[in-house]
This record gives sequence, C-alpha cells and structure tokens, in this order.
Amino acid sequence: DTVTRAGALASGNVRFSDGQSAGWYLDQYGRLGLVPQQPGYKPGAADVEAFQHALEREISRLGL
Repeated sequence: DTVTRAGALASGNVRFSDGQSAGWYLDQYGRLGLVPQQPGYKPGAADVEAFQHALEREISRLGL
C-alpha cells in the first residue's frame, strides 16, 4: 500500500489463484492478517502458504 494500514508494519493487497482478493497486513508482532473483499471468504491453505513465502522473499529483498 502507498499508506500502511493503521497499526500495521506493512500492508497491501493480494489476489489468490481462485481470483478472490484480500487486503493483508503484518501486525507489530509479525503476524499476517487477511481482510477479504468478499465477507466470509477464506483462501485455501496452499494459496496462503504460497503468499506467505512470496511475502517473506519480498520483505527480505527490501531489508525490512
């Protein structure tokens, strides 16, 4: 995000393999939170794992 979500260390948006989107954020403890655009949506475990790995790579690349 251009402006980080309040109370978060980092935030952004993600689109999962099924086409559904969610906002994401890392809290001050490094925990990942998802805010789906469609209420009640829960991405599959494989999608969440793939996203977490991609996010970890990007955070390492940026030196955060």
